[in-house]
Amino acid sequence: VKNRPAENALRTMPKNPATIPPNLIVSPQALLLFVDTPEQPVDLPAAVQMANGGWTNFTYEATAVTPATIIPYLANPTGVISATQQMNLELSIFINQPLGVYTGLVQVDVQPVGVNGPQSIPIKVWVVDTVYRSYLPLAAR
Repeated sequence: VKNRPAENALRTMPKNPATIPPNLIVSPQALLLFVDTPEQPVDLPAAVQMANGGWTNFTYEATAVTPATIIPYLANPTGVISATQQMNLELSIFINQPLGVYTGLVQVDVQPVGVNGPQSIPIKVWVVDTVYRSYLPLAAR
């Protein structure tokens, strides 16, 4: 069916593309790790997933906040997260401490400003005598 008036009107109508501003999403919002004293010294690997919930890119810069009882090493402290993409912020925590609770903090700053940031990710490491692990029984036929 040709020459429909609505087709021509829609074709010539000005288009405004929808935009969703960049949005930093961090998961988990805190890290809680356990280590027992016989395992030490140990380098605990961990990761925090960062995602962009918007349709434009943003840059991030992660830093370990000092002073703190633990300072994590950040493998990829700066970068760009593209629209609707996600990536892991890899970190490593070296522990060689007596029994107790040790804390740290990672702060993620973003550009442009106002992209749901900065965000702080608290880290808590419990050093205990024994970490009890329980396993579900395996039922096989």
